Amino acid sequence: MSNLFSLESIFSNKNDKTAVAISPEGSKSMADLKKDCQNLISALRRNKPKEALLTCLDSYNFTVGFLSLLHENIKVCLPPGIGTGVVSEIKSDRLLISDYQKDALHPVQINEDDEVELKTLPNGSISLFTSGSTGQRKEIKKRLQNFSDEIQVLESLWPINDHLTVATVSHHHIYGLLFKILWPLAMGAPFYIPECLHESDLKSALDHSPESRLISCPAHLDTILKFNDISFLNNKKIFSSGAPLSVETSSEIKSAVSQSPVEVLGSTETGGIAWRQQTESSTWKALPRVELKTNNETLVIQSPFCESTNEWYETSDKAELIDNSHFIHLGRNDRIVKVAGKRLSLDELENRLQKSDLITSCKIVILNEQGHAVRESCGAVIILSDEGLDSLKKLGRRKFANRLKQEVKPFYDPVLIPRFWRYVESFPVNRQGKVEYESLKTFFLGFDEKENRFPELLKISTDGNSIELKMTIPGKCKFFEGHFDEAPILPGVAQLFWVETYAKIFLGKSTVNGLNRLKFHKIIRPDSHAVLVLQSTGEKIDFKYVVNDEICSSGSLVYG
Repeated sequence: MSNLFSLESIFSNKNDKTAVAISPEGSKSMADLKKDCQNLISALRRNKPKEALLTCLDSYNFTVGFLSLLHENIKVCLPPGIGTGVVSEIKSDRLLISDYQKDALHPVQINEDDEVELKTLPNGSISLFTSGSTGQRKEIKKRLQNFSDEIQVLESLWPINDHLTVATVSHHHIYGLLFKILWPLAMGAPFYIPECLHESDLKSALDHSPESRLISCPAHLDTILKFNDISFLNNKKIFSSGAPLSVETSSEIKSAVSQSPVEVLGSTETGGIAWRQQTESSTWKALPRVELKTNNETLVIQSPFCESTNEWYETSDKAELIDNSHFIHLGRNDRIVKVAGKRLSLDELENRLQKSDLITSCKIVILNEQGHAVRESCGAVIILSDEGLDSLKKLGRRKFANRLKQEVKPFYDPVLIPRFWRYVESFPVNRQGKVEYESLKTFFLGFDEKENRFPELLKISTDGNSIELKMTIPGKCKFFEGHFDEAPILPGVAQLFWVETYAKIFLGKSTVNGLNRLKFHKIIRPDSHAVLVLQSTGEKIDFKYVVNDEICSSGSLVYG
């Protein structure tokens, strides 16, 4: 078993040659970590902030910022993502520490001559921001001790034994922060700096150690199963969190590499609650030191990983207790909504639709129809099966939607059945592999307009400050009218309108002040399949429309 240094005493590790972090470019030692923290601490003592917003692409840089802020007893604030819009929404007057944001203090590119004596870390304040039930950012307050207590429990169950930790998930969320960075740090074990989402990167990272550990999530594990060969996962301990892992995925992984993933159930508010390995049991077992009870099928816990360690906390999970430490998860309470005054479980509606042979997966969102007095409707975002795709082609959109409605009609009041349907290739997910429900609504942009001004989106891919939108541009789009009747082409004003609209939604951009390097290389015809790529670079958005691998138009919108 590894030597438990604890997070608080991380700087007391006397072995300066210990590897802290590894990347394709080399490794960072404990000596490197101490020196970089000393430099940043010197800079922080000049700034003297009370709070700082920390966001870094590089996990090692993030670690330097995290430990340095705690050392100086400065409140650490962590945004839920790395997008410019998310960061600016939370920053306020906090000091910004980042390795990619403009006008920020970089955590490692600092050279200071001041000598700093590194001491035991105080039980500092850490705030994680997440989406609240009202749609506003919710601040979840923690103390360092909450993380230390959870690490001790995790280590008692699954000792690291100095093995390398590799992750496909982001360190900006509590799961990645705890499992990828803080747990290895406390145990004197290294973590792999980059997130590994591609087959070659993941294989190369895991090959560093014969018994490396993989920190992942259901969406990423489903992708990994599509690799040509996953034998490189043999002897690797695999963890999954963020969403329920299907028993099929768990079984496939066990069949391929002889062990099923360890699933951890938890939340930002609660930390870890329970764990399971589905091929052995579908029930969840409480983590040590976590007490359970239920209140009208709602799971209630008492845990040292919560902010209030001695109080009972009511979660948003429904559960059936088997005994004091085991339960069956029954879904979430917080996806219960009312539509036209009628109660609806979004999870239940999704599950009923997914029983159809025409559907592979389904997500339901609530849409507000403009022009109607307080009218809400359900919208369904559907990934079709091969049978479903064939049926859609044969029947057309209207008849196909009516067929789907008939499958759920016996169970619901007509007002609860989805009125709007979108058929997509995949759901937008964040860096943790969780479905972005707000982004799902973008598939319905303009749904309640009499004039059809928007393309039909098929796929939304986000990566920090870049967005890729795969779309079909329907011939019935309003912008083709009169431009030109005999040979319609998509006007430039429409292309710029879409760029400005999607830049505002996904990248938080507002007022356009200029336009640079605008070029129209090729025309775009009705019913074209196109890809729109947006890249945020400082105060501008670079864009390009691509059809059949050829750039049709490009340019930059200038903001600020």
